[in-house]
Amino acid sequence: VNTPEQIDPMLLFGGMGTHVYFRVQDNFTQEDFDRKLKQFYDEFMAEVDQINYVSLVEPISKIRLKSSIQTGSAARNRGFFAGFLVIGLVVLILSIINYANLSTAGFMSRTKEVSIKKTLGLEKSKLTSHFLAESGLNTFIALILGMSIAELILSFTQLNNLINKELSLGIFDNPSLFIGIIAIYLLTSILSGIYPALYMARTKPLHYFRGTSAGGSRTSKTRSVLVGFQFILSITAIIMILLMSKQISYVNNLDLGFDKNNLLVIDTRTDQLRAEMEAFRQDIQSYTKITSTGFANTVPGSGISGNAFMWENNSGEMELHAFLTMIVDRQFPSTLGVKITQGLGFKDFAGSDSGMYFLVNQSLVDYMNWDNPVGMRNGMGEVIGVMNDVNLQSARAEIRPAFMFLDNSPNQFLLMRLEEGDATKTIAFIETTWEKHFQGIPFEYSFIEDNLADNFTRERNQQKLFVFLVLICILLSGLGLLGITAHLLTKRTKEVAIRKVFGASVLQVIFPLVKPIVIVLSIAMALSIPLVIMFYTKWSADYAYHNPIDPFIFILVF
Repeated sequence: VNTPEQIDPMLLFGGMGTHVYFRVQDNFTQEDFDRKLKQFYDEFMAEVDQINYVSLVEPISKIRLKSSIQTGSAARNRGFFAGFLVIGLVVLILSIINYANLSTAGFMSRTKEVSIKKTLGLEKSKLTSHFLAESGLNTFIALILGMSIAELILSFTQLNNLINKELSLGIFDNPSLFIGIIAIYLLTSILSGIYPALYMARTKPLHYFRGTSAGGSRTSKTRSVLVGFQFILSITAIIMILLMSKQISYVNNLDLGFDKNNLLVIDTRTDQLRAEMEAFRQDIQSYTKITSTGFANTVPGSGISGNAFMWENNSGEMELHAFLTMIVDRQFPSTLGVKITQGLGFKDFAGSDSGMYFLVNQSLVDYMNWDNPVGMRNGMGEVIGVMNDVNLQSARAEIRPAFMFLDNSPNQFLLMRLEEGDATKTIAFIETTWEKHFQGIPFEYSFIEDNLADNFTRERNQQKLFVFLVLICILLSGLGLLGITAHLLTKRTKEVAIRKVFGASVLQVIFPLVKPIVIVLSIAMALSIPLVIMFYTKWSADYAYHNPIDPFIFILVF
């Protein structure tokens, strides 16, 4: 790059769509890069390029999670990582709560054992250690089963395809993973066993011989708090998955300013293909099911970069601005389906193909505050028309000022508008024509609608993970609630029998039993609402367009 013969300064002019990777020496800093960039600019670019560039440099180790260049992508990656972490933590917390609740609920069956041990002089600390050891043993068994299930899931399911990774357990090949598993095992053993151990160890033998239980209402309240916490996690997860589903559906059906259906695109890729592409286009346009075609350097769903030019303001002065850019031929805007609101489109414009003519969107007109945009100049040419705002990126981003400029030579993408209906025969005709022009080169195509949907692959994967989370939450909460309810019914069997003897109806018998559960569920629902709003607001912040939260979802879940 330091050889002048390799540099055409016009190729570097104003471009903002390329990432450049450098291998540098140790201790290379941003200041070092800026100094070398200025030297390069002064020597090769200053003559034709008046842009004041500002560099952004970062280590490659930061581009996935901590990028200052691709901030949106890094934020989505962090969210994806956090989603996995939340799934693991929620499942672990629910399991710990279930173990603690069921252990204390089943204490009555062990009252005799504990009372006899304490009568014989066994110390409270040793009883606590005994029950903690039981918790550790149960947790160890669960750990072995969990690791076995994890290995089966990674080996025989589509999880790796879902997250686009190649995960494997391999704990002995990964010291950090091994240490982490040991730490989680110890923490889980202590957290799940400490409350039941203390509860059982403080039992006085006198309670057993009197036929009463230790803890009384205090234990019952503690158990209700734990069950309520389970409900909060489960309700939050269920509502979040429903809101995420509605948001993704909303952005997928958002009006992008053009009809995304029936748009087929071919990536011409190489100069060899482009040399024959015009003849290929002429042949396929003869097919009646192909209504129009057009070339462009990019298409919606494939990413878009920008260029910085001098633009004329209302006072006739030139100002430097950088806007999103598309290089298109005369047919592309009409093939895409944009609407011309002022002036002329390229297809109707009679000017020479060798001139520099621009279509600008309404957002650019508003940004420049133009009174009469048609005829306005920039450093390369003039504006001949205004088009409606078209979302050239994705529904994550707001529509930004953008322009198209005319270049009738074949470009990277060939876009085709097909008639509605079954496209099988049309695609077969295009493939046959392709083979006639490009023998030995595979025919590859995609649809704009699918390309746009691919932008939300990460969100759909998150959604599937949250479905998995919801199912586990419901299962664990249901099992915990079932165990607690069975325990309460066992304790209140005499009460139920007395009510029945005195002629109580089924409703009169059931209501006092379910009333505490309904109260706990109602409180959990109320506490879940602010959590849902907080998490959903944070998750959806990456979208420029939001589907409002539907209160009916909260009623439905309750």
